[in-house]
Amino acid sequence: MTELINKRMIAKRPEEKTGVYCFIFETKPGTLMKFYSYIKRSDTTEISYVQFSEDKGSTWSNPKTIVTGTKTNTGTERYYFRNSIIHGNRLISMKIRGVLPTDDPLEGLKHWSTWYAVSEDGGRTNIIEEQVILEGGEYHKDHPVPGVWQGKNSLMMGDRTELPIITKYQANPDDNNIILLPVQITPVGSDGSYYNPGGGYTYHYSAVIRGRMQKDGHIIWSDMSVPVNNKPEQSTRGAIEPTIIEFRDGRILMVMRGSNGGTKDPDCKIPSYRWYSISYDGARTFTEPKPWTYTDGMTFFSPSSCSQLMEHSNGRYYWIGNINKMNSRANMPRNPLYIVEVNQSSSMLEKSSSCIVADVEEGQSSETTFSNFYAREEGGTGDVLIYMTSFHTDPDNIFGSDAYEYRIRMN
Repeated sequence: MTELINKRMIAKRPEEKTGVYCFIFETKPGTLMKFYSYIKRSDTTEISYVQFSEDKGSTWSNPKTIVTGTKTNTGTERYYFRNSIIHGNRLISMKIRGVLPTDDPLEGLKHWSTWYAVSEDGGRTNIIEEQVILEGGEYHKDHPVPGVWQGKNSLMMGDRTELPIITKYQANPDDNNIILLPVQITPVGSDGSYYNPGGGYTYHYSAVIRGRMQKDGHIIWSDMSVPVNNKPEQSTRGAIEPTIIEFRDGRILMVMRGSNGGTKDPDCKIPSYRWYSISYDGARTFTEPKPWTYTDGMTFFSPSSCSQLMEHSNGRYYWIGNINKMNSRANMPRNPLYIVEVNQSSSMLEKSSSCIVADVEEGQSSETTFSNFYAREEGGTGDVLIYMTSFHTDPDNIFGSDAYEYRIRMN
């Protein structure tokens, strides 16, 4: 039986109305990296810190400061760490960067670019840090992939749950050891600039960029999948924040965030589904997205929030995300948070396996959010560790929250 066995605070907010994000990554066998940031407004952190541990988190190195916002002549350059994965004896870390003219997070829809860094010492230093750009003469820093032009639209990773994966189950040996990077892209309209056909807060489509690491640590990004588009009448924010896994038969499952609400659906009447798509060719093409369901075919409601797919060492696959009893209202409510097994044959959710990770507690607002998390399997125990800060617990103090680790014991 999958169950929550422990919840512990891992970072305390520095002051009453300032929140803290905190995530702990395994960066090589025996090494942990703690990354934490302070937040006072949505989608913006002013400064971050990183620490390392060689004794399973009992002690930590002195914090190293990472400046996430620097004033320039053209605006504020924002630089945000997203996530890290181990690839052989190296660590790949993903980041987004962009110069925002007035430091409005929505300006990133025209200015974000995606970057990767490679480390050989567990993340303490990088041997490489460069922008994700497809190989070939037509691509460059201002036009990194098909359909993206700096200043008109953007290529980005929306949250830490958009983890890259490395293929290992493809029938063609040449398609194994490929890095699959899930990304989201803002579309351009007839005038060649970003447009929002859904009327929601933002609008994106999803894709996967394929890359292979070279001996010197550089990654050659060879190609990008065909776009995975949703229809504005089905999701007012398109197909956003994709998370992916590879099944043992080689299929790639992509699950995406959608939304209702916005100017074209002010009463939130559009069903708030999760959306899924499958690739049968190593993430070169994907099926048209459809509402994700339980194995019995029943749909479920889920707010516009991040989610994460993960493969576990017990041979099973899991999804972590928000499920609502009633039709969600755009981003809300982002509670409860569940972990649910994914059926490998049908790619659907096993409803009977649903386990609540976090739910609203006495004294907390009904709008309390359990989202913007990151999850990993702990080596040795097999426990799933979920790192998360709950916001909106107090309507008068939206961001003033501490960061917690939720420990899930897997069956």
